[in-house]
Amino acid sequence: MLNGPSNWDQWISTIQKFALTQSIWAQIDPSSISRVPCLKYPEEPLITVVKPTARLITDLAIDELRIYEFLYNRYRTELQAYKDQQRSLAFIQEFIIKTVGNYYSTISDEHDVASELVLLKRRLQPSGWVQQKEILSKYQFILNSPDRTDITAWVTNWQKVFTDAKRIGLPEAQGLRPTQSFLESICRIDNSFSDYWTNKLEDEARSNLQGWEERFPDGIEISEIFERTQATKAANTSLNQASFAVYKGQNSTLNTQPESFTSSNDPCTSGPSSKKPACPCGWKHYFSECYYINKALRPNNFKPSLERQQKVDDFLKVPSNNAKVNAALKKANNFRQKQNSESYESSGQNLPSIQAVAAASTASTFSQPSLNCSNYPLKNSFILDSGSDGHICNEFSRFSNYFSKPSTAVAGSGQFDILGYGTVFMKISTGLFQLNNVAYIPSFHTSLASLTRLQSAGISWNPQTGCIFNSEKTICFTKKLYNQYVIEYNKFEPVITESSFSTKGSDIKSVTPTDITIWHERLGHPSSQVLEKVLKNNSILPSEIKKELENCEPCKLAKAKRVVSRTPPLSRARRPFYRIFVDLFSLPTSYNGKKVAFLVKDDYTKLILFYALSNSSAQELVGCIGNVQRFVKTQFSLDICVVHRDNDVSLQQEYQNFISDHGILDEPTAPYTPAQNGSAERSGGVISSKARTMRISSNLPQFLWPEIWKTAVFIYNRLPHRDSRLMSASTVLSSAQIEIDKKSWISPTEKMVILLQKNQQRAPSISTDLSVHHTYG
Repeated sequence: MLNGPSNWDQWISTIQKFALTQSIWAQIDPSSISRVPCLKYPEEPLITVVKPTARLITDLAIDELRIYEFLYNRYRTELQAYKDQQRSLAFIQEFIIKTVGNYYSTISDEHDVASELVLLKRRLQPSGWVQQKEILSKYQFILNSPDRTDITAWVTNWQKVFTDAKRIGLPEAQGLRPTQSFLESICRIDNSFSDYWTNKLEDEARSNLQGWEERFPDGIEISEIFERTQATKAANTSLNQASFAVYKGQNSTLNTQPESFTSSNDPCTSGPSSKKPACPCGWKHYFSECYYINKALRPNNFKPSLERQQKVDDFLKVPSNNAKVNAALKKANNFRQKQNSESYESSGQNLPSIQAVAAASTASTFSQPSLNCSNYPLKNSFILDSGSDGHICNEFSRFSNYFSKPSTAVAGSGQFDILGYGTVFMKISTGLFQLNNVAYIPSFHTSLASLTRLQSAGISWNPQTGCIFNSEKTICFTKKLYNQYVIEYNKFEPVITESSFSTKGSDIKSVTPTDITIWHERLGHPSSQVLEKVLKNNSILPSEIKKELENCEPCKLAKAKRVVSRTPPLSRARRPFYRIFVDLFSLPTSYNGKKVAFLVKDDYTKLILFYALSNSSAQELVGCIGNVQRFVKTQFSLDICVVHRDNDVSLQQEYQNFISDHGILDEPTAPYTPAQNGSAERSGGVISSKARTMRISSNLPQFLWPEIWKTAVFIYNRLPHRDSRLMSASTVLSSAQIEIDKKSWISPTEKMVILLQKNQQRAPSISTDLSVHHTYG
């Protein structure tokens, strides 16, 4: 987008690159004094050019006919070149109209591309002195801000500004001065890197060998070396990621820092460092702001430096230093409590009881509830904001992934607490639009999409038409509602509620229709009977629970399927893992290269094991079956006796050797007859339906299917299931002497635990308590 004189050179350079490849730049160059005339339609040769007296082509002799054929072929070549250049000019014209923005009035009366560029050049091209001043200002600013943004983005901006400065011949961009400036700038980020290359530069200068200045890395080269070094460090120190970040309550990329909002708690960026005392950790900040001293401030993705931690520990070993630190922490805590109390008293709001929100597998909590006390009609909507330097969302359920990072955002004369960052999908007319590094501010009056961030990603907005577009297509249109440009509008009904969820079942005192929907989504969209069984011991259910679940749109979309009759095997297993059913399901390539889902189902307990595979080769499948065999042998002292499977061509001689070595009986079905492997097919359908429903409900991309299937299997194994054979086939459980009512419900996990306890075996280390399940929704 042409925003003004500041980006005129970049804008005209884009047109120049395309025009040069199409050989039309000479015709439209606005800087050329004697510009080549515009394209001229080629003239078709006549036979009279070859022979003036000829009327028809048959009047030409053989030599004359060859000359005419040569002239006509040249005409066709020129005609094709003319058409290609016309198409290129039309493309440039379209590009100008789309990106000229507020300067359209300058060229509104002109229709020739070359003339339009001349008019825009006169209007926007800055003078040499102004351009030098502007680039020098950018150059100095970016050297002073390496710790205010992402390293990769900062290096990219540095290279761009340095190239511009070198192009116009700024003295600061000549010789090795850019290298020295770069090393001085990054000293705050990586002191060791800066010291190493500074010493090396001084050694080279002291040796004064011939040509050493040309051999030493210039500004671009030293920045690329620094970027590679930082990437290597990040790869070596990155944390091992959990399998499914949505259920962990954290971001899947822990090293990704938010692009906006200066953090008030970050040890690197909390306020002007020159005014703050030096901390034992090496940064300049107060004791209460240090992650190594005040561990309560640490975000979930914080990985301490062993060297800095050792410095802090040595500092605290001195009694006088320890007393100073404790006094500073106490003073900061008292000030924070007083400030919070005054802010709530002045606003006339009482702070409600705070309920911790935590995923079962993590210890992350949120210290503040989400209060919907505002009656602003756009509270649940997304608006486009040109004044914000970052995206904001006030609804936690909109985040597809999230990591806690407390900080502060300034809006007008007030401040808002940022609880963390994550990814949010906006619903637009063409589908879903992903926003990254979105700040979670529950007290904010609406949700914002930053125009500045969108423009940095190559996305532009035309305020006259409301069109949001990039270089390839139109993305969506904004609507003006309540004096705001709205991207996604959701009607808001003012209701004062406290948004607080807990995975602990004992906290539910009464279940409302809204709670039913929430638990229905958390448990992977089970049926109304299963949900009633789970919740009835903890709450009083409304009578219309079934009616509420009938309105679940993801269930309708995901669970629509063809009804297939599959007859179960005539003989059933009498103990766990006597017979297992195995089946493969081909799926799209996932984020980690997995293409196949492999399910193993126990015939007795109905327990399902899941493996995500890269392919369906015999080596992969035999390896999985071997893992199951070792797992069963180690955990339960049992052996697999029968493997019931499809007669899949993937299982070749390697599989036959495996079952022969372990004495396992093979039960293959007829080729291409899935009905004979009904139990595995049915389980695959249940897991596939549950995973698909969960994915649609959470607006997750399809390439995350390994994590979604893993969670679906986890939930399935802990939900009660009603098996028809439990109604009369008491002999199945006679060896364990378990009395089960005909109408009772039991989960595969509970069934396994009961059986092993009755037989005085060690129970597996798996819990049947829903208070520790992975939260979904």
